[in-house]
Amino acid sequence: MKINFKLLTSLYLLDHATFLGCTSSFIINYCYKIPKLHFELDHYGNIFITKNTTNPSTYPCIVTYIDSQSTFFEEHEIVKTDNKFHARYIRNCEPCALNADCSNGILIALQLLEQCENLKVCFTVEGSSTHEGARQACYNKEFFSNVNYIIQVNETGCSDIACYSEDNRTVSNKFSSDIKKIAELYAFKLNSDRKSSDVGIISKQFKISGINISTGFYKEDDVEYCSVADLKNCLNLTYDIVCKLNSDKIYKL
Repeated sequence: MKINFKLLTSLYLLDHATFLGCTSSFIINYCYKIPKLHFELDHYGNIFITKNTTNPSTYPCIVTYIDSQSTFFEEHEIVKTDNKFHARYIRNCEPCALNADCSNGILIALQLLEQCENLKVCFTVEGSSTHEGARQACYNKEFFSNVNYIIQVNETGCSDIACYSEDNRTVSNKFSSDIKKIAELYAFKLNSDRKSSDVGIISKQFKISGINISTGFYKEDDVEYCSVADLKNCLNLTYDIVCKLNSDKIYKL
């Protein structure tokens, strides 16, 4: 699958920290163009989307947060050099935040909603800080009742699949074994990184296997950039997992 660069650039230009409502509106307006979607919005600002094409008994679920801790002080632009994206202020060309952590995840979720027959997506708020959005999302028991596994797409780097959140393992042995075979095709590996995550909170609540995948963004000397090749690799890995692990089996913890 190819990256939708027009969509990606639009996401990079949004201020996900100061104007969170703009991000939510952008997602909902974009999804109106995709057929067979059902929308829910909770009191906290989380967005729940179900794409039902063949009325399956279970769904894979993508989780990604839509906020960032970085904001912009003036007009900025997106620059692509050497197969990398970075952002800078237009007035003085000084580097600024790219907000790729949330933007890359939103891109992957939206492109999979366009391509996959059946899929659930949970867009959470405060995922880059307190994870309170994920905690509030857990009150939507009906949405997660027929989810067979969860993939979060907010991890830094290019080849990691996080299987822990703090001290909690978030994957069953069977799920770990099944995704490992697919991950190796894309040079990804399962790791024991123990950072807290939205998928860790939701997986623990519903006892469903979940992972957090690297999406190709980095920070070096406080300069944020995204590798196009690494993002594309993550996009296709996620798509491949959703396509191949699409049975009625629920990967319980």
